[in-house]
Amino acid sequence: MIDAGLRGSSDEAVLAWAVGHSLAVVSADVDFGNILRFPLGSHCGIVIARFPSWIGNDVMNTRIVAALRTLPDSDLAGSVLVVEPATVRLRRVSTATR
Repeated sequence: MIDAGLRGSSDEAVLAWAVGHSLAVVSADVDFGNILRFPLGSHCGIVIARFPSWIGNDVMNTRIVAALRTLPDSDLAGSVLVVEPATVRLRRVSTATR
């Protein structure tokens, strides 16, 4: 968010900027997983990276990219993807509401 000039901005401001630019949010901030604040289907996708601090950025980034490559873009849109060292979980909009 530094590149977008949003450093220190609220989560709502970050997500609003991403939605306005048709982009997904990738963050280590688990608050983005709160579907009451950020309802499924109201954004272009949220990826939450949950990795211990001792895991290097290169390993974390590789794992995130690998997880994203397993999904069609349509599955990420409006969904929350949680990427951890050993697991990937997808919380998505039900097909009945798409």
